[in-house]
Amino acid sequence: MIYLSAVLFLLVLALYALWRRSLKTRVTHRLNGLNSQARQDSTPSILRKATPSSGVSRLFVRLDALFSTKDKTLLMAALIVLPVVNYMMLGMIDAQWRIALGLAATVVLALMLFVMRKKQQIEEFEQSIVQVLGLISRAVSAGLSVPQAISQVAESQGGLLGREFSRIEDQLALGHGMRYTLNEACIRLPYKAFRYFTIALVLNQSNGGQLREILHSLSRTLHDNRTMQKKVKSLTSEPRMAARFLSLLPLGLLAVVAWINPSLFVLLIETETGQSVLIYCAVSILLGAITLQMMTKNRRFT
Repeated sequence: MIYLSAVLFLLVLALYALWRRSLKTRVTHRLNGLNSQARQDSTPSILRKATPSSGVSRLFVRLDALFSTKDKTLLMAALIVLPVVNYMMLGMIDAQWRIALGLAATVVLALMLFVMRKKQQIEEFEQSIVQVLGLISRAVSAGLSVPQAISQVAESQGGLLGREFSRIEDQLALGHGMRYTLNEACIRLPYKAFRYFTIALVLNQSNGGQLREILHSLSRTLHDNRTMQKKVKSLTSEPRMAARFLSLLPLGLLAVVAWINPSLFVLLIETETGQSVLIYCAVSILLGAITLQMMTKNRRFT
């Protein structure tokens, strides 16, 4: 029964992931089909178009933009050092398992670093995007073109968006079209707000329109959304803390049992009944943690 529940849970997760992927694909197709004329770059270029099309290529572009040079150096060092350290320290385990543990530790380190850098990037993006939209809106209102406004942002803005707009400016100067350049930027910054911003620029370049009003409306929406995020975060801080405590409590109790009565802990680990209890507890804790996370999750517009 426990194994059947675990299989059903994994099946539900797989179906949910497929549904989210199909929904994202449909939304992307609709956004790309808003203007059929904008599918071709309006600016001719002698450069070969190299926008990543496969999922693996996009993933590498995303990781390259997310990790700094120090992070890449750290991961390469961990990929070499951790398997060697495990091979030398864990002599009681077979060689292949020692190396596998070292590689697994490297993967865990990379995932932790990815989550931390992604969170930092989201926070920096949300703090800067409203200011960038205001700069471009004022530049367009003053009579500057979109490439000139992008150049102003690259010169005056620092941090994440400053580096990104500097790269956009360089690609435009090399002869790439606006649509190609912005599509590549959306791979490095895969956020809804930035995608809407790029669509507004591409449509304005092809059809014209009131770009200032569009950017002002988007900026106001982002500002209101960030204010709502802070409010929801403050209101749900206590349930989120309780959820984390309840999720970690069984692990603490298991450690206390192993310290006070090691024989009982061995019975729980080595017998089939004890292993079934551990699997049931792990699945229950995981389901409870996911449920509480979904109930207290703060949806981001970006």
